[in-house]
Amino acid sequence: VTGAGDTVLATIALGIAVSAQERAVREGSIAAARPFDLLIGARGSETQLLLSTVHLQPAAIGLVPGSIMAELERDAGVAAASPIGFGDNYRGHPIVGVTPAFVEHLSGGAPADGRVFARLGEAVAGAGVDVALGTELHAMHGQVHVEEEAEHDELTYRVVGRLPRLGSPWDHAVVVPIEAVWWTHSLPFGHEAGDHADFAAVPIGPPWAQAELSPVPAIAVRPKSFAAAYELRQRYRARDETTAIFPAEVLVQLHRMLGNLRDLLAAI
Repeated sequence: VTGAGDTVLATIALGIAVSAQERAVREGSIAAARPFDLLIGARGSETQLLLSTVHLQPAAIGLVPGSIMAELERDAGVAAASPIGFGDNYRGHPIVGVTPAFVEHLSGGAPADGRVFARLGEAVAGAGVDVALGTELHAMHGQVHVEEEAEHDELTYRVVGRLPRLGSPWDHAVVVPIEAVWWTHSLPFGHEAGDHADFAAVPIGPPWAQAELSPVPAIAVRPKSFAAAYELRQRYRARDETTAIFPAEVLVQLHRMLGNLRDLLAAI
């Protein structure tokens, strides 16, 4: 009898745990996707585009041609667009390149502490990154921390701001100008180089001077209206080299899969 009672208790506990975990995953994924109205990426898996960009999961995904950014800058239906670039880390925290305007968008207007980066060598830390304002750091090669991995010594970042807690993987990211990601990988960085011996003198953010920008894993777009959002998604889905997604739609598919798993575990 005791054994049967223990089994019943374990079954109840498992059911509660599965239900709570599923709800937590749903709520967390919705919160993470909220700042991303429309994502444009290379042709491929829409789910992987979501996971790599919104949830910052390391994966090899295709790159969007830089010319797409130039198109979006001129598009009357686009309120703002930011390249999203990654490939390096700081002690296991992904380093993500974006525009200053995108940092303001993530922050709801302004960082919780400090300010948005304004120069090539500045960074904004996520709420879960244990670094103080003023800390200097170097990027390390790769999105996953490996002991004794090589540092990028081309550029030293100084933390000048901190994002509010977002309840998403971006809490554990170090956000830097997209030009810094391009610069450290010896890619065209969208501005006239000049001599720029002083990194702080390199401009950041649009408008970019070069017609051909470096390719990026994704572009986050804020359309001016619902109609513009659907038109942009249709247009970039119809092209051979790109796709476009509403993260909320992809989440519905993932949540449906979670629901199937929940039903399976409930049956067990």
